[in-house]
Amino acid sequence: MRLEFELCLRLGKTRGELRASMTYREFMQWAIWNRVSPIGDERCHDLGPALQRKTLVDLHTPKGGKDTRLDDFLPFAYRPPGLSDVEREILRWAKDQGARDA
Repeated sequence: MRLEFELCLRLGKTRGELRASMTYREFMQWAIWNRVSPIGDERCHDLGPALQRKTLVDLHTPKGGKDTRLDDFLPFAYRPPGLSDVEREILRWAKDQGARDA
């Protein structure tokens, strides 16, 4: 039910409007997308700690060592190789719909 309320907030709809306008299949697509790229506020608290961890690793990595990316330290970073076929299909669908993170 939490995802349902998160979608209501993000889409600017009431729960009744959301249920009337979204099929079960579409809701399940959103549920899978939420596993890959969370829709709710929990994601906004990841950036600070990830930046701190990246900075520490960069400071202690010898010159010429492996470069790190901020995504390496984000728990919800986009990582296609580890996705299931269903999740890949949802990402493909989301990209076709114009999603920025896809």
